[in-house]
Amino acid sequence: MMSVDQWVFTALAMIAACGLAVCYIGCLITLLTALGNKRWVWSAGILVLGPIVGLPYVMSQKEADYPRMLMLRGLILLVPAALLIYFKIG
Repeated sequence: MMSVDQWVFTALAMIAACGLAVCYIGCLITLLTALGNKRWVWSAGILVLGPIVGLPYVMSQKEADYPRMLMLRGLILLVPAALLIYFKIG
């Protein structure tokens, strides 16, 4: 039988995984947006470093509204859940 702490950890892990997935899909769409707008340097950076370069790109380019929405929603799910897991375990 699982205790309450295990249920909370499982729920937080699932929320963090969903946030990570949404952020990753947003990063892939960001890459497609950068390629479509012929921003080759941004595209190469996003391809190599992922969200580390993708997040500044979506914040600085006005044509990246949809990827911005996905990446920010993914981070909104991921960051609090990851912090709660870190402080609960650590």
